[in-house]
Amino acid sequence: MEPIFRKLPSGIPTLSDSSAARAVKEERREKNRAKCKTVVKVKAEALQAVQRKGGDVTNVTHLLGQYTIQFGQFRGMTFKWLLENAPGWVAFIVADLETSGESKSSDDRWLNKMALKKYVNIFDEGKHLVKRKKEEKERAKSSISKPVLKMPETEEQMKDDDSDLVACLEDMEAKSREAQRLKPTPNLSSASRKEVSVPVVSSKSTCSGTSLNVAVTSSLSRVVSSSSGATSSLSRVVSSSSGATSSLSRVVSSSSGSSSSMSMVSSSSSTVPNSSSLSAAKERNLLTTPSHQQQPSTSAGTELDHVDLLVGWKKTLPEIDHHWISETFFHAGKRGAEFDFSRVTKLWYDPPQPSLSRGVLNKPDRYFGHRLFLWMPRHLFHVQFHCPHSDCSGILTNSGVHQKTRRVLDVDSYYNMAAENLVCSKCGKKVISWSEGVLDQLDNATRSTFPCILTLKNTCDLKVVRLMRQRGLGNSSSAVRKQVREQHGESYLIKLQMYLSNCREFKASVDRGFFVPTQFSEPPIPAEIPGYSWFMKVYQLDVLQRVDYIKAHLTSQFGNILKMDSTKKITNKLAGKGRKTAMWATNIGNEHGQVLMSVLTVGEGLSLKPMIDGLVARYRNGEVSPPKALYVDRDCCGTSSVRKYFGAWPFLHIRYQYYTLKN
Repeated sequence: MEPIFRKLPSGIPTLSDSSAARAVKEERREKNRAKCKTVVKVKAEALQAVQRKGGDVTNVTHLLGQYTIQFGQFRGMTFKWLLENAPGWVAFIVADLETSGESKSSDDRWLNKMALKKYVNIFDEGKHLVKRKKEEKERAKSSISKPVLKMPETEEQMKDDDSDLVACLEDMEAKSREAQRLKPTPNLSSASRKEVSVPVVSSKSTCSGTSLNVAVTSSLSRVVSSSSGATSSLSRVVSSSSGATSSLSRVVSSSSGSSSSMSMVSSSSSTVPNSSSLSAAKERNLLTTPSHQQQPSTSAGTELDHVDLLVGWKKTLPEIDHHWISETFFHAGKRGAEFDFSRVTKLWYDPPQPSLSRGVLNKPDRYFGHRLFLWMPRHLFHVQFHCPHSDCSGILTNSGVHQKTRRVLDVDSYYNMAAENLVCSKCGKKVISWSEGVLDQLDNATRSTFPCILTLKNTCDLKVVRLMRQRGLGNSSSAVRKQVREQHGESYLIKLQMYLSNCREFKASVDRGFFVPTQFSEPPIPAEIPGYSWFMKVYQLDVLQRVDYIKAHLTSQFGNILKMDSTKKITNKLAGKGRKTAMWATNIGNEHGQVLMSVLTVGEGLSLKPMIDGLVARYRNGEVSPPKALYVDRDCCGTSSVRKYFGAWPFLHIRYQYYTLKN
């Protein structure tokens, strides 16, 4: 329930905004000029929030952390969220409140500010941020206000001031020459190209007994450009104009205690840096990398401490996919992360690819990230769905994104699948877009874009299911599972090899001194493959989805010459409860050896009329001409002939089987 302060590598709390805060700023929330909520209402909402999140309502820190800000561009966000995502804005408000001396009031806006101030001062990090903000404000005031300089009144005073400065610079030059004899001087042309983050004058280069006051500093340009004898003795004083101001002068000297040979003195600052500015410069120097080393460039970004995702997505998505999915589809809203449907324009989304540059240290998510399949048929295909419940016929409307995602097993890897929620305008019941009641309302072309079969916990891609459709010797569910497992292992090893190769190349650059040492991230653990029984369950579900097609395929067989025969070989193989329930199996086949229909009877030749009626109906419905001949092994003629069942085919020739006559 307490805020987590984002810190720089040096351990100092940062004042910069997070990605969530920047997203809120882009919404221009400052245009909301609604009336502030009362203190009583804000406190009541905070109490409810603490209870909902399992906090302690008697704890002042927990309670104030759930207070919402009632002004500014972050209106509606909690104090805890502000300290985590917009610490600079909070520190500015509190520092302004403490320095401006705003008069005490009883309105809700002032009370909200005081509650924010009380919450910030609870934490040491908050006090530190406010202190830094005050120092920045003081430095800004000192740089804007121009101090009145006491100029020398006479020429003699001017010469005395110049002589003090000349003596100090001569002493600095003497120490520089002494340091050059002990150690070679670096190349000034290359040193001048190096970026100096903070102008600092070394304390070892100051002249003892000489005070560099404001008058001495302001007369530096006059000393450099004067034609007195001091100029001839100062061969290392360079007067140059910067890109911003023409009065900037750089004094290049070598300090006797360091290898760096550059220090800068700017005449635009008319006062010697005070203790606060030096401390700020020291703080910035702690974060500055040496000029011969660089920070490693990472293609995965640095804002990994805060991810805008739904709670359900965080639990069901692999952790390695949190960052890129959050940046692609989510933005910060009043109540947390919100899914942006305007960014959804296609079905498949791929994770960011790794950089091929050797100077870039790729994060593991660039190699091991998973694809995302967004199944939102109403949003993408603009299809009107009806409520799938039998007792309702209402229209389904959009109800946001589903709170959980699915991991789908593919041939060589996993991928993630998300869906949209649909709600009935009549009964109010919610339906997920991947449910069978919604999928059955799609046409065949649109339905074919849905690539998987769902079970209770896992999901399987159709490419894996198709491997099991050709059932036969050596194509069992165990064999398919072994093939899929091998493909997953090969794919993971290839990605691991690429990631470790990138780490090795970057480590070589670190050893050469091009980059500062950094810690490599561990690769993720590969996901397990379900058991062979689950593969068989998926295959059964696939057969049930295709049962109409299978029936149509079986009942679409015809022939011109038919054969009807009865046998006991099939019924003798019946076991269990079905044993001895039938005595004969009567089959009808065509000239190609295909079985058109089969029926089990308790006696030979009994109950054949329903089967023959079905066969006649098949030919009639298929608009196929009747067969020309039918061969039987008995009852081909006489009163017991089967001709009486074929009244719809008067031209059918019923003949006795050839092999019977031969025997």
